[in-house]
Amino acid sequence: MLVFSKDFDQHLDDLRSVLQRQVQCDIKLRPRKCNVFKQEVCYVGRTISEHGYSMNPKEIEAVQSLKWETPITVHEVRKLMGFLGYYKSYIADFARIAKPLY
Repeated sequence: MLVFSKDFDQHLDDLRSVLQRQVQCDIKLRPRKCNVFKQEVCYVGRTISEHGYSMNPKEIEAVQSLKWETPITVHEVRKLMGFLGYYKSYIADFARIAKPLY
């Protein structure tokens, strides 16, 4: 669960509200899994901050390493397209580049 607020005071109010709602619904949290008051978080392959979201640097390395691998079978091409499809918003002209592979 991500809680985003414009400033610190608003964040305290928002966080308090979310935690109260969880208590009402009898939802328990594990403190070791909770991160609070972070300026930047990595979530589902993206880095989210006050400036918006961008691709996670670890994922960038994984995508860039693919340029040295050539898919041979249809299964490998489909696997590659499925992986890259998740990041298509970060790849310029993805539809044009990927059209022959589809």
